[in-house]
Amino acid sequence: MRALHLRAASAGVVLGLVATGLAIAMPADAADTASIAGSVTYPTGVTAIEAMTRAYAYPTSGATYNDDAESWTAVATVGADGTFVITGLAAGSYKVLFDGFGADAAARWWPAADDFESAASVTVGEGEQVGIEAELDAGATISGTVVGGTVSEGLGWALAYRRETGGWRTEGSAEIADDGSYRIEGMRAGTYRLMYSAVGGFEGDLDGEAFTGWQEWSGDAMSSAKASTVTLTAEQDLTGVDADLDTVAGVRTWPTVSGTARVGSTLKAKAGAWPAGTKLTYRWYANGRLIPGATSSTWKLTAAQRGARVMVGVFGRKTTDVGWEATFSPATATVAAGTLSTATPTVSGTAVVGTKLKAKTGTWTSGTKLTYRWYANGRAISKATGSAYTLTSAQKGKKITVKVTGTLNGYTTVGRTSRASTKVATAATPKISGTAKVGKKLTAKPGTWTSGMKLAYRWYANGKAISKATASTYTVRKAQKGKRITVRVTGTKAGYPTVSRTSKATSKVR
Repeated sequence: MRALHLRAASAGVVLGLVATGLAIAMPADAADTASIAGSVTYPTGVTAIEAMTRAYAYPTSGATYNDDAESWTAVATVGADGTFVITGLAAGSYKVLFDGFGADAAARWWPAADDFESAASVTVGEGEQVGIEAELDAGATISGTVVGGTVSEGLGWALAYRRETGGWRTEGSAEIADDGSYRIEGMRAGTYRLMYSAVGGFEGDLDGEAFTGWQEWSGDAMSSAKASTVTLTAEQDLTGVDADLDTVAGVRTWPTVSGTARVGSTLKAKAGAWPAGTKLTYRWYANGRLIPGATSSTWKLTAAQRGARVMVGVFGRKTTDVGWEATFSPATATVAAGTLSTATPTVSGTAVVGTKLKAKTGTWTSGTKLTYRWYANGRAISKATGSAYTLTSAQKGKKITVKVTGTLNGYTTVGRTSRASTKVATAATPKISGTAKVGKKLTAKPGTWTSGMKLAYRWYANGKAISKATASTYTVRKAQKGKRITVRVTGTKAGYPTVSRTSKATSKVR
């Protein structure tokens, strides 16, 4: 696999140069008439056009090598015949870097140096062209196997950073293959540390800031500062530099999600391996799309997530040498419909023709829409779909139930049916016949009651029970003079409710 030298400062220039295959320099002032020309020799099996080699000229006067800050003055692409011309230079002293971009050839400072500091200078006068020759070697390689994370999906990169004056600089990289193998080629001799990205090339936006996938460093380290190093000699082939991205320092790398994948249930994220004190931010996703407002370590699943698979992304800035990093949990099972919290309804009221019965629903999941259906002996009563129902003669002798059905978006519809009432009884308001006068007999006329119901009587004067007055008739006594008389009839029968009805009061006893 070819190395990828990430010299961002020159990326835009390279596109134009490679397209033409010519040795083209950066634009120059009219007075910048000096140039450096020459040819490059490649390792066996590598041709100039494959290498896409660039030749950079760095001024030596007060300069320090820094390819991230565009400290080079001019650049040219080596042609197919291996020749190049760096034009547009002012008179002065320069160091030249040959970078075998995309080839199995290591970068080389002229004439045969690995570093800016040890490179020789090329001095040119105004209008002068100086010739130099360069020979590139195949460079060293690092290879190994990476397991874990998303590498099996082809989403991983390995990058090699070389120690140089002023810091660590990217020397080469390689995509991690689906089988976890990688091979970084074309590197100079030196000391390196490796970074493995579990989501190679993935970028996004977190509150206006870019983030990348999880980055783990050689030596099972969370940050570059703690990474282990390897030292390469010229053209060395170092193998067995492996990494496991599923754990770091003995802690699982990736976040996990606990909880049931069901609407109404709460999922909880466990962040995975991050250095102590790292401020973490969470984002929840349904089928890969961000769930609006889902930014805490827990998320209560809503109807909008029904049928989706949910995952959590954990974002943190581990160290100052990298930006925001992201790790993602495996997706849950498909989110199922929620289960409503329900209650078995009860019926209040006495099962007597003409009486209103009411359904008591109990507690259901908040927001549930409830509907009602009343039944007599298990058969639906026509148009009886309210929370209350007044019994008619059609229900005489039958048992009454009510079914309450709850619906809520994202949840399974549930119906609950009450226990059956007693049989519906028939009862009438009794009447009193006779004259309300001391010594006169009053008679209770009970009206129509359920057949076979045993009736009992109780007489009252101004609402107070009259002692021993429990027959269907009562002879008014002197003690009731000036009072109003009523009679209460109570009916009882097995399987039916006990029903009492009280008559209207008489006029005052004379």
